[in-house]
Amino acid sequence: MFSFLAKSAVAATLFAAALSAPVSSAVSNDGFPTPSAAQLQTIEQTAQGTLPNGGPPPAGAVDAQGITNFQLINFNENFEVAFFKSLVNNITTNVQGFQIQNDKERDFVLKSLNAVVAVSYIFKHK
Repeated sequence: MFSFLAKSAVAATLFAAALSAPVSSAVSNDGFPTPSAAQLQTIEQTAQGTLPNGGPPPAGAVDAQGITNFQLINFNENFEVAFFKSLVNNITTNVQGFQIQNDKERDFVLKSLNAVVAVSYIFKHK
């Protein structure tokens, strides 16, 4: 139990640090965590897919442990979005150690990372 709590505390600290990092305007205009309809459409285009169209489970179908599991999944998705947004920012702003000299390669990496952010965002919101 202590190990889980310690890991959770470390993850929360890393998550907070990732959220405090500056994010480029190309990444931050997605409306996270509550996008507008236009922003969601852009996110879906970047993710190359849409939100799932299935509804939530019926009331009472998820027990307390299931709710805890969903909360942990939500935490992980928030962390993943923040982590990859920070990485995109570092590459976009040429932070020391994150420079990619070849423009074609840099564009490919940024497009790929932005797709990861968008997919994570879609999973988080369904």
